[in-house]
Amino acid sequence: MGDQITLLANGQELASVQDASFAQGAWGLTTGSINSDATAVTFDNVTVWSLNSTLTPSRQPGIGGSGDRQAAGSTSSGDATVTAKTLNVRSGPSTAYPVISTLKQGANVRLVGRSADYAWVKIELLGYDQAWVATTFLDLRVDPRNVPVASAPPPPAAAPPSTPKPATRSNVAYLVIENHIGRYLTVQVNDQNFVVAGKVGDVPGRYTFELQGTGRYRVAAQLPNEGSHNFDLYVETNPSQCANRSGCVALGQTFLQTYY
Repeated sequence: MGDQITLLANGQELASVQDASFAQGAWGLTTGSINSDATAVTFDNVTVWSLNSTLTPSRQPGIGGSGDRQAAGSTSSGDATVTAKTLNVRSGPSTAYPVISTLKQGANVRLVGRSADYAWVKIELLGYDQAWVATTFLDLRVDPRNVPVASAPPPPAAAPPSTPKPATRSNVAYLVIENHIGRYLTVQVNDQNFVVAGKVGDVPGRYTFELQGTGRYRVAAQLPNEGSHNFDLYVETNPSQCANRSGCVALGQTFLQTYY
C-alpha cells in the first residue's frame, strides 16, 4: 500500500519492495525462465484491496482466467472455504429467503456476522448488504464464537395459500345450482331432494350434483315464492353432442343453473 509493493502466493509473502516512483498506473505480472524452455503461468482469480480498507477486496473485471470460479467478495485467504459443489447465497439466514447469488466449491469468503444458533453466517459480498450462507457447507478457519451475531432482515412475506380447485372426473357430469335468493330453495334431481342455501351478503349459495353416466335427468326446483322451475338435463359422452342444444352437458363438464 502506498509506496510498498508486496507479492504474496497463497497467503505467503514472497517479496516486498518500496518504490515511491510508481504512484499510479497499470500493473501486470510477467514470468521468465533461466533456460530456453517456454514458461506458462495460469491463475483463476486476482484480488485487489482499496487503500481505504484493509480487508475489503474488489474483483477487477477482465483480470485473471476463469473469473466465474470465485464470486465477487471472496478472498484468496478468507475466513472460510465453500465445501459444497454449488452453495446458494441468500438474503437472510434461512431457506425462506430468496437466493441472490451462488458460490462455487473452493471459494473463500470473509465472515462478517452469524445467526445466534451458528447455523448461518453472513458473508461479505460486493453489491449486497445482506448475504447469508449455511454454515454446514463451509470449512471454517476462524472460531465462530468470535464472529458477532448479525441482525437478520425481516423474513419475506409468505405466499397466500392457493384455493384448491374441485376435482373433476371424466366419467361423470356436474350440475351446479347457484342460489342468489336470500332464502333457501329445494331442488330435486330425478328422485333425490336437496336443499340449496340462499345468498348471505354478497355470497350466493352453491350446491354441486354429480350426474352418474349419460342420459336424461329430471330437475325440479321449488322456489321461495312458491313458484317452480322444472327442466330436463341431458348428459352426453362428447361436447360435440351438445352443440347448439340447451339443457345439455358432456361427461367431465359442468352445467350451471342460476336462480335470482
